[in-house]
Amino acid sequence: FNSEKDSGDKTFVIPDCSISFFSNKIELMIVITDKENIIKSISTDFNMIMDKALFDEISKKYGAPKNMNKIKEISSEQSGILESDTTFKSIGGTMEECEFDEKPLFIKWSKANFQMIFTLNHEANKTELTIRKLTE
Repeated sequence: FNSEKDSGDKTFVIPDCSISFFSNKIELMIVITDKENIIKSISTDFNMIMDKALFDEISKKYGAPKNMNKIKEISSEQSGILESDTTFKSIGGTMEECEFDEKPLFIKWSKANFQMIFTLNHEANKTELTIRKLTE
C-alpha cells in the first residue's frame, strides 16, 4: 500500500517484514518519504511493553534518552468510534519528566541527525517506535 499527499510526501506500508530491532521482530513498517523519495520517518510497533532490559540495551548503544515523560494529570478524556469503525481515545492533560520505573508514556532519544521516539501503551501492552530524520 502507498499513498501520496499534496505536499509530495509518500506513505508506504510494508507488511511481512523479516527484520528485527534489538532482537524484537518487526512485522509491519510504515515509511514516509519526501517528494524526492528520501525517507523522513519509519514507524512500527511491538506487541509488548518495552522492558528494562531493552531500555538498557538501547541506552548502552545510544546513550541516555533525552526525555522520558509520563502523564501527570488528566484534565479531559474522550473516546468514540469514527466513520471508518475505528475507535479512538483522546486524553488531555499535563506531562512530567520521569524515570523508567515510573512507566513513561514517551521515551525519546535524539542524536545529531535523527530521533527515536517510543510510545509505551501500557493498557494495550504495545510499544510504538518512530525513527525520524531531523530537519536542518
